[in-house]
Amino acid sequence: MFFCVSIKRLQPLLWGMILLWGGGAELHAQWQMDMKNRLGTGGTNAQLLLAYEAPTEAWRQFEVKVNLRREGEVQVFISKEMILEAYGSEVFIIGYQLPAGAYDIDASIYDPDLDRYYTLERSEPFYLNRRREILLSDIFLSAQAIPDTAFRWPLVGPPSSHGLETLYYYQEIYAPEYDQLSLRAVLYQEKTGKTQGSTAAYVSLQQRNLVLYPRGRQRVIFGDTLHLGQLEPGQYMVQILVYDDDYRLGDEQIRFEVKSDIQTRIYADLETSIKMMKYLLQPEALIRLLDVSGDETVQAEEFRNTWRSLYRDRYQEEMEAYYRKVYEAAERFPEGDIPGWDTDRGSVFVQYGEPREKVIERGGKTWLRWTYARWSLSFLFEQRNQGYFLVE
Repeated sequence: MFFCVSIKRLQPLLWGMILLWGGGAELHAQWQMDMKNRLGTGGTNAQLLLAYEAPTEAWRQFEVKVNLRREGEVQVFISKEMILEAYGSEVFIIGYQLPAGAYDIDASIYDPDLDRYYTLERSEPFYLNRRREILLSDIFLSAQAIPDTAFRWPLVGPPSSHGLETLYYYQEIYAPEYDQLSLRAVLYQEKTGKTQGSTAAYVSLQQRNLVLYPRGRQRVIFGDTLHLGQLEPGQYMVQILVYDDDYRLGDEQIRFEVKSDIQTRIYADLETSIKMMKYLLQPEALIRLLDVSGDETVQAEEFRNTWRSLYRDRYQEEMEAYYRKVYEAAERFPEGDIPGWDTDRGSVFVQYGEPREKVIERGGKTWLRWTYARWSLSFLFEQRNQGYFLVE
């Protein structure tokens, strides 16, 4: 059993899980996919989220096929084909009623306008909870306040804070046989250099405790607000734990990232940001990083790992300082079609900083002499055709 609902995007989504680009100058479209446990409204217990980000507000039609397989099996367990229509950016919610178990999920999307196929795969199996005394949904993140309604505005994939001031999270809890439960919601910040994937890698920043009275209720919805302006840039995790007295009945967690303005700019065009590392990496290492395969989440993690290998605990600060110089060079030293950070003057500026400059004019020609007393270095640039070229 399944259903499909389209929710018009009301404000920018936070992307991060699956990123697919349609080639050609006429369209750069983004598709993302995720699967979530739901406690069930309308006879469904799981939701597949397909998010489409369009470059323009226009009607588009797509032919979509979604396959669910039992984990590790080749044979398709459930296959659904449908026509989806989008005006601009949309999130499509496809509901399923599934037996408990683990599922591999993939989707193929055909764009008839461009005669192009997109393929999306969930990076890890989807685990559907078995019916128990207590049942916890996945944690949902939202860019909007949490209403007590069946449909909310979910974020698809591991999100990051692109200009948001507030982020909301919520979870559904089914425990009709319990008179009282204790709930603990904890916000953690990642510790640099630790192994990701457990609370041991994070430092607790804030905690909220409350008591729930779920007996006889179909579900209890818990939600809270995260004020991103109060958080410094970095990786974070929200964990919700449910207890009966001191006995832990279950827990769920979700991660997100808060980015500074300069980090948002860095990750907005990751390929260019990697190319800008030419003054830090050997050519072979730069090529390997550019050739990393996978979706943008994988590429971004490898990008971060490269910076960690260079500067360890200081990598965030060093990254921001480096790109501030790169972006300043881009603005100050462009020459024709060459971006300012890639010109001769931009190269020297990025590597050595602000110079002491002397203008030399002789015989109708102009030179610039840049000196760095700290390193006893001197560079001479000759002006040619509105550009300056390093001559010594």
